[in-house]
Amino acid sequence: MASLAPLWLKEQTVARKVTILLVEDDLNVRQALTQALTVENFSVVAAANSDEALSGLAANSIDVLLIDHDLGSESGINTFAQLRKIQPNLPVILMSARSGRNTAFFAKGVNAVVEKPLLDLPLLFRALSELATEPRASVAETAHVSIGQTAAQVRDERASVDRKWDTTQG
Repeated sequence: MASLAPLWLKEQTVARKVTILLVEDDLNVRQALTQALTVENFSVVAAANSDEALSGLAANSIDVLLIDHDLGSESGINTFAQLRKIQPNLPVILMSARSGRNTAFFAKGVNAVVEKPLLDLPLLFRALSELATEPRASVAETAHVSIGQTAAQVRDERASVDRKWDTTQG
């Protein structure tokens, strides 16, 4: 499989291998993403459910969590919340087929959203690398990005979240 990442990203990830905790219940998707991420020089810890994700986090130094919203009978959001209790500043990219709910995801602490089923792999690789290498700020200080959205859509969502925050802080 040929690399899809731009040269600057390959050079950056060669310096320090980024470790991704991939939580996806669909075996075919999990295997395909693991292979694609490995080709791009990411280290991948793959998990099919929350128990495997918790074990993977406990046994490895994880830089970024890449998690599916729907994990069969489990919720990716609940699993991510459990993982964040253990590693509070863990950057999170949520994979979701539920477009239009990004603001709600961001409010729960998700850093970026990738819309399924058509994942833009080069953008995903870039987001993973950037989240892994930026300083660990608190969740409230971290920028939220919806991969595949235009800059105007992201600005509009951020403004909406800011307005809601302002009204709740009174």
